Amino acid sequence: KWLRVQEDFITREEEKALALYFHERLCGQQYSEGHWDSVIVSYRETLMAWEELPAALRPAVERLASLFEPGAQVQRKVHAIDLSESHGRIDGHVDSVKFCGEHVIGLCLLSPAVMRFKRAAPDEVHAGTEERAGYVKVKPQAGDAAGAAAASATDAPGDMAPGAATTEWVAAPGTGAPGETVDVLLRRRSAYVMYGVGRFGYEHAVLGGVQRFGPEEVKVRRRRRISLIVRDEAD
Repeated sequence: KWLRVQEDFITREEEKALALYFHERLCGQQYSEGHWDSVIVSYRETLMAWEELPAALRPAVERLASLFEPGAQVQRKVHAIDLSESHGRIDGHVDSVKFCGEHVIGLCLLSPAVMRFKRAAPDEVHAGTEERAGYVKVKPQAGDAAGAAAASATDAPGDMAPGAATTEWVAAPGTGAPGETVDVLLRRRSAYVMYGVGRFGYEHAVLGGVQRFGPEEVKVRRRRRISLIVRDEAD
């Protein structure tokens, strides 16, 4: 409900051309060990307008943007993130609406990767995104002292009038309990669309190194990975 993955979204030839272009664009940078938000490790990045791309590469990015819902206000920029093979990774985090709107769409180049989603607790999501994160406010049952105490602890100061019944954020049905973990395999040349609860209610991470995926524990070796990301406008 909050993640779509489309494999073989681009051809091998398109992947080669995109990877070569961004390799040449980024090769003058050193891999940085820390990002300003402390989420990305051992990475290089660039942000550029679609119009700056060579004409031969634009159709792939425009096709990527076509995955947005009709009517979305698409940012005409592409964000490239280059993770080193040695220890590049994106650590778990939940999104805010500061830099983009409801959707993030990505394209995976050069390497498969495991993306891990971990259900965030209500106090771990960004203020103002609780409903997008799949939480609803409820009042504890009358006489439920434990529930009332827990609810009181989660209420923000001034959220309720003095003497009013307290409320708490609880997970909406079907959105997962806090701590629940889901792993998703992103193959080379695949595109993914992430939105809603997946962005705002789950910590999501791109793992590094060698991972075991699925019930058969298939080995997934994360090599150097370049991802291209497009976003919609912030609300």
